[in-house]
Amino acid sequence: MLLRSLLACLAALTLSAAQDAPPRYAAGQVWEYHNRPQDAGSLLRIQRIERQQDQWVFHISLSRLCVAGQPGGMTLPHAPISREALDASVTRLAADQAAMADVDFATGIAVWREDQGGVFTIPADQIADLVEQSAGPGC
Repeated sequence: MLLRSLLACLAALTLSAAQDAPPRYAAGQVWEYHNRPQDAGSLLRIQRIERQQDQWVFHISLSRLCVAGQPGGMTLPHAPISREALDASVTRLAADQAAMADVDFATGIAVWREDQGGVFTIPADQIADLVEQSAGPGC
């Protein structure tokens, strides 16, 4: 009887942990995503995953964004995004996981924490639109 109760408790804890964890995603993964036509070849990297209050926050970077004054494109080093927005963005894991250069995302996360910043609930291509609106169009 005691063994059965213990097993039931362990099963419940395992199920609860599995529901909380983001099994599809891992820090360091590089993904192809629904990018804008002008951002051909742009990739998304999951830099860090953390739980904040009642949601998962995915700290991502976007490479090769076409914006003004950046020949060859620029990299957005940090954008915090929700699970739902990430799900709506990514299409498949990049064949070459080393295709995206490492960037300093830690500074962005530190500023985000200090400012108690929010989390994007829009897909990555719309985040790229916001970057372009700030910097200006063109590569």
